[in-house]
Amino acid sequence: MKSFRFNGFQLGTVRAFIAHSWRYVAFALLMYLAFLLVTMPAARAYTLLKERIAPLQLYEIEGTAWSGKAALAVTGARQFQSVAWHVRPWALLLGHTEVALDFDEAGRHTQAVAGRTLGGGIYLRDVETRLPATALENMLNISGTGLDGTLNIVLAEVAFLDKKLSAVNGTLTWSNAGLMSPKTALGNFVMTLETSGQEIKGVLKDSPGSPLRAEGLLRLKPDGAYQFTGSLSLRDPGRPDLEQALRFFGSPGPGGKVAISTQGMIPLPL
Repeated sequence: MKSFRFNGFQLGTVRAFIAHSWRYVAFALLMYLAFLLVTMPAARAYTLLKERIAPLQLYEIEGTAWSGKAALAVTGARQFQSVAWHVRPWALLLGHTEVALDFDEAGRHTQAVAGRTLGGGIYLRDVETRLPATALENMLNISGTGLDGTLNIVLAEVAFLDKKLSAVNGTLTWSNAGLMSPKTALGNFVMTLETSGQEIKGVLKDSPGSPLRAEGLLRLKPDGAYQFTGSLSLRDPGRPDLEQALRFFGSPGPGGKVAISTQGMIPLPL
């Protein structure tokens, strides 16, 4: 077979050169597209995605699609201020898409990392936020008592699969717990949330030195249904003010313990 030459090059060499060069061209195109994504103004990206992310609305947008902020975000009746986001590119190497979020709501600061896996699973991690203690009133069926203190929420993981909870791990801490009227300090209480298999449960304990002893168990189902059973009792039976405060949670039974049993639904974000 004759060897064809083109300007001194064999035809096979030319083909190899073209194939090899195309890889660099394809890589350059991918890098250019990534550059466009990284540098695309956040306001422009919001215009393109506005219909897809409705009813979420953003106002006073700055920065880029990759790392930006909005002065206000509104969805339904909820409003979030000083919303900031930053896409985490290294998660792509693990087959995830992740974005770090930071925002304020009603004076409360929240930060978290939200992600999605290739299989469609959605998750949150490194969640830190706080709520007023009044958020516990409906859960404990003691509305109107005026609970005092702060509910600090630190969650290492919250995972969803098929729009249902699949895992929750972290702690809920009721710091400086008490009643607002009459002003009564009750101590500090911690619930540790853990996931084992398909079961999500939370174990409630009082901190050492708290005026009230507390113990309880929370069982949380994938659809958000929960059931809590527990009890409260006096650490020091010689405290009439605490004995009166304890009656806000129920009538004391044998051993002076007040049994608490409640159930309900936690609205899931999905």
